[in-house]
Amino acid sequence: MHLGCDYKVVNRIVNEKASVTPEMAIKLASAFDTSPDFWLNAQMAVDLWELRNKKPKIRSLIRKRRKKSLV
Repeated sequence: MHLGCDYKVVNRIVNEKASVTPEMAIKLASAFDTSPDFWLNAQMAVDLWELRNKKPKIRSLIRKRRKKSLV
């Protein structure tokens, strides 16, 4: 398997210091016989999870906006 990038790029993604970009999604899809959508959807799921669980201020804003829209 060869991704055509420095191992440091993969290391940063694995250690959650960088996100999967569309370009990297294409490379990962080719290396692992998957689709780029798989990798981008996985990244989006991680991003959403972080917003919901690690950012309490954002969660409270979302709740406030939901309540206003229900009224």
